[in-house]
Amino acid sequence: MFAFSPNKDPRPNPAESASLAGDRGIPRSESWFSVESANRLLPLVSRIAQDLMRLDEMIRQQEAQMKGLEKLPKGNDIRAFSEELESVKESFRVDSERLDRVREELASLGVEIESLEDAAFAFPSLLAQRPIRLSWRLGEPEVLHWREVEETFRDRRPLDPAAIP
Repeated sequence: MFAFSPNKDPRPNPAESASLAGDRGIPRSESWFSVESANRLLPLVSRIAQDLMRLDEMIRQQEAQMKGLEKLPKGNDIRAFSEELESVKESFRVDSERLDRVREELASLGVEIESLEDAAFAFPSLLAQRPIRLSWRLGEPEVLHWREVEETFRDRRPLDPAAIP
């Protein structure tokens, strides 16, 4: 795996992206990652992905807790349950906002969420002058797979690093 260097910006260079795309009909609005640039970004993406997965799990638990509290019969202890429900709702709101910020942070790096269930993420790239996605899953040591843009995480295949600049 390539080491992250704080002196070198690991994000793809838009000028390089434009020259890769040229006038071949490939959209210029995206920044393209090479395997090397995606791998340089992995230490940061990994930390952000861990935060994302932790927040997603907390929100799922809070949703289940709210549903359970809302189903409780109304009786003498309604005040205690109401206070607990309001506390869970506030935690849910705060964590949902944090989750949105983490998603925005990934997007600002040019990284896409492929599947939260699978902890899978994608890096826009080019293969034979066509857009593809380099595919990485939390826990993998480096980017090892790719897929076509219209495919899903489950369709990914092993990467031949020599084929992608």
